[in-house]
Amino acid sequence: MESAPPQPQRTRRLLFWLAGVFTGLVLLLLALAVLLWVLLRGFAADLNPVINPLLERFVGPGSRIDIGYFNRDTFFIDELVLQPDADTDIRARQLALTYDLSRLLGGDIDSLSAEHLSLRLSAGSEAAGGTSTAASTATDTAATTAISLPQLTGLMTLPIRTISLPRIQIDTPDVQATLSADLNTTLWWLRGDADIPEVDGTVQLDARLQRTPATASEPERADLLLMMSQQQTLLAQLWAGLIQTADDTRADIRLQTDLPLLQQRLPMLRDLPVSGAGLTLSGQLSSPNDAHWPQQLTGQISARLKTSRSQVADGVSLQPLTTGLQVQHDTDDSDWQIALMPGEVTLTLPQPDPPTETLKITPQALSAHCRPGFSACELTSVLQGVMTAADYRAGFALQPEVLWQTSDMSRATLPLSATLDIAATETLPALHITAAGQLTAGLTPEGLWTLSANDGLTLQANGVTLTTGDAGARKDWAVSPLAATALRGLTLSGDLNNPAGFSSSAWEVALAPVRISSGKELIRLGKTSVACTPAALTSTLFVDDLLENCALDTRLLPSDWDIWPVPDVQLSGPFSLSYTDSHQALSSALNLTAASQQVKLRARLQHDLLSGNGSLQWHLQDAALDWNVLGMPQMANLTMTQLLNGQLSGQGWVDWQATEAGFDITPDVMLRADKVGLIYNNLMTLDEGNVLLALRRPQGKDYLLDAQVSAGKLDNGITLSNILARSQTRIPADFSYVDAEIYEMHTDVLGGRVYTPLIRYDSRKEVNAFGIRLDHIQLSQLAELEAQAGVQADGLLDGMLPVVLTKEGPSIPGGTLFARDPGGVIRYKGDTADALSKSNQGTGLAMQLLSDFRYQILESGVQYRPDGQLNLALKFEGHNPDFFDGQKTLLNVNLEYNLLDLLESLRLSNDVIQKIEDKYR
Repeated sequence: MESAPPQPQRTRRLLFWLAGVFTGLVLLLLALAVLLWVLLRGFAADLNPVINPLLERFVGPGSRIDIGYFNRDTFFIDELVLQPDADTDIRARQLALTYDLSRLLGGDIDSLSAEHLSLRLSAGSEAAGGTSTAASTATDTAATTAISLPQLTGLMTLPIRTISLPRIQIDTPDVQATLSADLNTTLWWLRGDADIPEVDGTVQLDARLQRTPATASEPERADLLLMMSQQQTLLAQLWAGLIQTADDTRADIRLQTDLPLLQQRLPMLRDLPVSGAGLTLSGQLSSPNDAHWPQQLTGQISARLKTSRSQVADGVSLQPLTTGLQVQHDTDDSDWQIALMPGEVTLTLPQPDPPTETLKITPQALSAHCRPGFSACELTSVLQGVMTAADYRAGFALQPEVLWQTSDMSRATLPLSATLDIAATETLPALHITAAGQLTAGLTPEGLWTLSANDGLTLQANGVTLTTGDAGARKDWAVSPLAATALRGLTLSGDLNNPAGFSSSAWEVALAPVRISSGKELIRLGKTSVACTPAALTSTLFVDDLLENCALDTRLLPSDWDIWPVPDVQLSGPFSLSYTDSHQALSSALNLTAASQQVKLRARLQHDLLSGNGSLQWHLQDAALDWNVLGMPQMANLTMTQLLNGQLSGQGWVDWQATEAGFDITPDVMLRADKVGLIYNNLMTLDEGNVLLALRRPQGKDYLLDAQVSAGKLDNGITLSNILARSQTRIPADFSYVDAEIYEMHTDVLGGRVYTPLIRYDSRKEVNAFGIRLDHIQLSQLAELEAQAGVQADGLLDGMLPVVLTKEGPSIPGGTLFARDPGGVIRYKGDTADALSKSNQGTGLAMQLLSDFRYQILESGVQYRPDGQLNLALKFEGHNPDFFDGQKTLLNVNLEYNLLDLLESLRLSNDVIQKIEDKYR
């Protein structure tokens, strides 16, 4: 089934059809009148039964005629009904045809009148909605190729001198009209009221064609006047002055409209955001009567459109605008000249403060040159615009060039450039940004099209200085000029006959290297690029398809942060962005390498933009812990740490869910360092160190951090070996506190072992406490820590030290150390002992006693303050064979010193450092 043609086409077909029916009706009546007058004069009433069956057969069921009478000068029909199909009804009442018998046989009739003529077409009528394919093809062909203009004399010379139709009633699904018509050989006049589509209310139509016959000195001419009014107000008026010879026709044309009123009455114009002020058209067209259009159509047409101040959007206003159009074709062989002359476009945009944004577009005339038959057209123009506001100014320029062809590919180029100047503020410097590029497009007669960005869009920004920090710690950062390229290599192609799909070439967005510096800080960013290779695209999922197969590559070159080196970092890998109404997601498989490619991490990321759900899987391969291998040898001096051995690795999974408060994160990750060997400032060595950290969140509740630390040996002057510590830390989702349990911790030291029972730490408590247990500490190794003091001792020490943690730091309020049975021997001799024995009598007796003291009891009270002050209350019970004849003696000694200073004074022997260096060399 053919679809109904568009509304204007449907109305034109109706008028053509009506004119044909009317002409045929007149000829039918004329022939019938002559036949009846000659053969059956005086028997009019007896003809109806004869003619009506013929009408039903040849016109349609329901067609009939009721002849009233006829005589020597009048043929009168009471009613005529024609029904060619079930959806068409044509009726004429009181139809009178007057004539003179002497001129009738020559085809000359005086007048035709009808009291009432009606035409009713329902929706199914062929005249109301459709036409044959052959007729449509013939009309299109005639409109685009051969044109034959009718002679005005022949057109307006009818076999009837005058036609008067005082009431014409037209009723169709699209048009309802009540008209009247008067036609003679010099004037055709049609007027009346009509309800037509796309116009609110009833309009008054007035159409006149008045002919002035040719004279000896003047050719034949005619004036065509078309007017449309409403409520006594003229909406539009078209006048055409026609001058015709035997070979040519010329038309002078003028069109005037009340555009504001038209915009109020026409719904199709009422919703436009621009308010019209006026539309005029004038010109002259000439053509041979038998011609091929548009080659042989010549002349000039000018049009002008004016608009008034318009509110085109919320708070956005368009200032009054005047636009002109001129079309000129001088000769059959010359090109068509088309010029569009738009005025300056000024848009005012709102801002919170009184200063407003103003956009001014100043286009030059858009000019086009078309071949006589419109087989090809060339178009050029320059479009410039400037947007200004209190704090910025933006400008752009477009220079389109178009070559349109009917037989070959049409091409268009669009060079464009833009600038943006942003004024300096208290926090940001002045910024100058430029953009330039060129788009090209092509379209074949078959509908194949291409759109290319060629070398892409180039963006550049001037170097700036950014200031951070407050007045007391301001810092200036110099940023080098920025340069970027967008859409390099992009080419889209498709088929207008298949608008649902098209294809794209690979394209790239790239940012050139950038330097950011401030004093000793220097950050060097390498080239950053995003390259995409789309598959087949669909018009409805353009963004989804265009970004479905992309790759990221960004680099941080070796940089400096004050005295600290920043290693090189590269992040690269594929990613895909899907963005449709039902599916919006980001997925990627990225690889990160850093520190001379020694640190290698691969990650898989998935994130649903609609639900906010996502996950990350990552794996850190074994990375060597060696400053030289990592490309940062200066870190050894900066950290005072030599990394001799070790590997760092890890892996894990992180899930997240968007909530009103942010993101709810569920990790399950592990990080470990194995077989670490290092020397710190020649004060401490670590050998065979291991760290294992695991973070998880069971059932989405509290975070749990499980940790294990172990080492073969830690030596800072006091050798710790077989070190092991295990803990679990609980952290709530809001990170408001820390609750830790160290359920195992021990080390071998000074020939014995130090360990702790279960340790609990709760950051919400002001005081936390735990105990440290000492077993089998050998006094001989303890005395060797200060070998220069001249103390020799043996025996074993045990003890318990209660540790209290407060905001000020750790303290020991009262610990106890004691020697195991059967005791031991202390010998304090040497220069230090001799010096002390001479200081005073009491000290001298003590030194004499300790020169060879055989103790059975040795106890010490221990107190330690957060500032490092240590107090030892020593109690000795035993004898010296050479002191008071070996009598049993009790000795109490109080010692105070700073433990932190003591630990700092401890030094590693060179052989200890040499041994660990030799091990990993």
